[in-house]
Amino acid sequence: MSNIVKKQIDSIHKNLALYSNPFEIKSSIEWSDFRPLTPTDMLLIGFDDTYSNLIHATRLGWLGVTFGPAIGKSVGNLMLKDKSNKNNLDVQLFS
Repeated sequence: MSNIVKKQIDSIHKNLALYSNPFEIKSSIEWSDFRPLTPTDMLLIGFDDTYSNLIHATRLGWLGVTFGPAIGKSVGNLMLKDKSNKNNLDVQLFS
């Protein structure tokens, strides 16, 4: 675990305030950890091999929230149209 940089925490709070309704943070725990990256920096998306109703969309790296709308569309298409991993070739599949 790396050291927590107060400037980065303050930046997160400032940016969160721009995109959310005002709220009070009563207690918080500040921590840091590694970013969820793959060796190729490609995301992992697709149905789980064990649970048929579970779709993974993970390892979004440095821009995870930025990819939210596109990932939502991809997962929606996977759920509603494809129902499997076989035709989802635009991203690295989870299974």
